Parts: sequence; C-alpha cells; structure tokens
Amino acid sequence: MSYEHAYNQVGVNTSYPAERRSSLRLAVPFRALTRWRSHGTSVEEEEVTLANLSAHGLRTQISQLLAVGEPLFVLVRFDLRMEPRIAGPGVAIRGVIIRTEQLADGRCDIALLFTHHRMLFESYFTPPHGATLHSTP
Repeated sequence: MSYEHAYNQVGVNTSYPAERRSSLRLAVPFRALTRWRSHGTSVEEEEVTLANLSAHGLRTQISQLLAVGEPLFVLVRFDLRMEPRIAGPGVAIRGVIIRTEQLADGRCDIALLFTHHRMLFESYFTPPHGATLHSTP
C-alpha cells in the first residue's frame, strides 16, 4: 500500500488536501554544502540550510539564480549542530534543478530532483589537515 493511499484511508488531517508527492518530506534544517559550475568553468560553493528533504529531492535557497535543468552537487549532513564541516553521517547528492524562484532578497529558492546519491559515514565534511574552518551565520 502506498503512503498516499494509507494516508487517505485513515483520514488523518482531513482538513488538508491529500499529499500529491510520491515520498514524504522531512522539514528538518539539515546543513548542506552545494557546488555548481558558474559560467561552465569555475566551481562555486555555498553552505546552505535545507528547507526540506525527501527520498527523491530537496528544496533550499542559494545566493545565485540558477536555471532549471542545471546540475547541482549537494553534501547533506545529518546532524543539526551548527559546525558545517565536521565528520558525521550524511549523503552526497547529484541532481538537476527542476524549479527556481527569485526571492525579494536576491536569493533563489530551488527544488532539486536527485539523479544519483551515495550515503556518507565519515570524513567528507572534514576539511584537509591544516585548513581553516569557516561557516556562514
């Protein structure tokens, strides 16, 4: 039985419309590191906080306007501590942007559809020896 069918059968939250997505979304503020190619050559990197995460996609805000169809690489850390680059479990995601929305403050709200993912268990969030840590407020 699918989640949507089970959800509608038990009548939970009947005042809300039925969920149309095929998987549940977690609205947990996971920290993530995003990477994309700017103008086809240089690599841009930004630390973000996810708005939501599901088995097939995610939503977040980044500082630049990216186009629908552009690839994006995201390292999500499954830890709510504020230090963005410490060892811990997470997931490496490659995806394609399927929706963008320019926000009033100049940031861009994006929806990403996963094309590939791999679970991570340790040092992918740890900087190389001797590197300084930085974080965004």
